[in-house]
Amino acid sequence: MTNTTPSTNHTSLKTLAKSILNKLENNKYIVFNPKERNDLQEDLVRRLQRSILTEEDITKQVRSQVTAAGDALTEQNITETDAFQSQKRALKSRMGDNMLHGFYFQDTLRGICISVCKFLFESPYVEDVFESDDAIQKLVMDTIQSFDETKAN
Repeated sequence: MTNTTPSTNHTSLKTLAKSILNKLENNKYIVFNPKERNDLQEDLVRRLQRSILTEEDITKQVRSQVTAAGDALTEQNITETDAFQSQKRALKSRMGDNMLHGFYFQDTLRGICISVCKFLFESPYVEDVFESDDAIQKLVMDTIQSFDETKAN
């Protein structure tokens, strides 16, 4: 069986945040000072991290669980590698329906889009928002659903 899940990490999440902001800006949904683009993007990444895990996050989480259970594994004669693989498969299968493009959603896609919309209205870096909540959420949802890190600029 071939692994078709893209390997995602913090850079992948930054690229997703950049894609979302670019689409919002290009469609004239929001206005912000170009000098503050990086600050706005970093804030959006922090907001997304609350509800989106990357492949790297999953690996770190499982590694931490396996390390914490080290003595129990020794008693059961299970190697850390086997335990790691097993735990990772179990965690991914629990999150399988909430995975897209190597991102694992802790919330519904709609919930994440609502969160991004709220973020835009609260951000000190966004000077103005010109579209309705529904239009913004739809654009964010379309951006996440069609996201391809290999084609993102």
